[in-house]
Amino acid sequence: MFYKSWLLNICNHRFTCKTYQRCRRFSISSHLWNVRVRFAPSPTGFLHIGGLRTALLNYLFVKSQKGGGQFIIRIEDTDQSRIVPGVVENLLNQLKWAGITPDEGPGIGGDFGPYVQSERLDIYEKYANQLLDNGIAYKCFCSERRLEILRRDQMQRKERSRYDNRCRNLSESEIEEKLDLGMPYVLRLKLQNDIRSFEDILNGEIKHDVASIEGDPVIYKSDRYPTYHLANIVDDHLMKITHVLRGQEWMMSTVKHVMLYEAFGWKPPQYAHLPLLLNEDGRKLSKRQGDVYVEQYREGGYHAASILNFLAHYGAGFTESSGIIFGDEVATPTKVLDIMAKEFSMEKVGVNNSIVSFSKLGEYNSTILKHLLSDERSINCMIEELRKYVLEKYGESNILNKMSNDEQKNEYIDRVLSIRKNHITVLKDLISEEYNYVWIRPSIPHEEIQEDMMKFVLNICSFLEDINVDGLSKEVITPRIRDIQAKAKLKIAPAMTLLRYLLSGRKQGPAVAEIICILGKTESVARLKKIQQFHNKSPSLAKM
Repeated sequence: MFYKSWLLNICNHRFTCKTYQRCRRFSISSHLWNVRVRFAPSPTGFLHIGGLRTALLNYLFVKSQKGGGQFIIRIEDTDQSRIVPGVVENLLNQLKWAGITPDEGPGIGGDFGPYVQSERLDIYEKYANQLLDNGIAYKCFCSERRLEILRRDQMQRKERSRYDNRCRNLSESEIEEKLDLGMPYVLRLKLQNDIRSFEDILNGEIKHDVASIEGDPVIYKSDRYPTYHLANIVDDHLMKITHVLRGQEWMMSTVKHVMLYEAFGWKPPQYAHLPLLLNEDGRKLSKRQGDVYVEQYREGGYHAASILNFLAHYGAGFTESSGIIFGDEVATPTKVLDIMAKEFSMEKVGVNNSIVSFSKLGEYNSTILKHLLSDERSINCMIEELRKYVLEKYGESNILNKMSNDEQKNEYIDRVLSIRKNHITVLKDLISEEYNYVWIRPSIPHEEIQEDMMKFVLNICSFLEDINVDGLSKEVITPRIRDIQAKAKLKIAPAMTLLRYLLSGRKQGPAVAEIICILGKTESVARLKKIQQFHNKSPSLAKM
């Protein structure tokens, strides 16, 4: 009896326990054959970090399936008034840079195209008319002015803004009269007055009595363009999408989409509404706030592998202990994605929104930068990349052009990278104002300095000229400079400040020994010997 009672309790618990139900949803949806997902951005702005995360999770979900599948790009450009020129090309380019390559889409092809909604208008018209003929949609003749007055009145009464369904019950004669007058109209979906639900892979059963909260939504506009609601479900059905992974902000709209699926007699895909990325103030990460575009980070010198790891960090299907993912010796996006796909699990995708700290992205990039600098195959590429940055910023006047051959130039850049690799977040940090002295000789005023200071600097020059290049290190240089300074009976602070100033043009900054190690023996001596241009006393330098 005890065993029977225990077993009954376990069975009852299984069907009420949220954890069990969630695992059961995953077991149903995992390792399916021919999974098809889509990333469907609107070309109203450049690719946003949040958009890239959605694309990443769709991509990883497909690639993690043992049965295989397709990742599709679809451009949802039905709101023609908000389109930004060049966005589609930019978006595809940024995805390619991140290693997220679609199996079907614009410029790629596939069996279910076209993959741009503005090229599918005849398809939407057909299905819009089908809803109209079946009495599931109706013609609405309300003007923009009337709708604006309605919204204003509702706001004054502190009511939720919604359409009042005024045209829903127009008689046939009233409709014909308005059509005869040439009045423009839209098609609205008749929302059903009952609580509807759908099963979300991540969030479980979602119930929403949409008709009691919202007015009938527009599904087809007077310009012959569908709205998101109609175009979205028609395309998902015709393109045989099996799973829709999108942001939580669409969760309430999904009930309307389920109604449309039922109206057409189609089976809806499985839905997973992903948690949002939030700013540190708790608000949704938004394009309007700037500094959230993928292109900005790419142009700023961030590696795609860093951004992928950064996005994977925020409840995106990995355990916290998985750490940063490199991919063999070189952290290429393709290798990182391959490893991610093997480790990815929808069970591990969180349901809670994540507050994003972009300092974490800097940490990831710094780590990957050091990783790349330790690999012989990638170091040459980074040397060439930094060399290009230097030429772009400083032109032909940079000191690399004073060197006789490429070997010397590469050795110089390699030394800079090696010494400063633990102090930079991105490669471009090395051409910031802080590092100007590394690439161009500072312009030092031809002022006179005290005799003892001049002798001290020339003694440093002699020491550097005698030292073997292989012995050029902070451990060797620092005590020797201190020894020369002590013998000259100079105070340490003004002596070091003068050396730093002559070497870098800066009175504050890195340690003198480090500057000498970065510049190298020849360049350091050349800069210090300029002191011979100064004579006797210099009030400004004597105060250093």
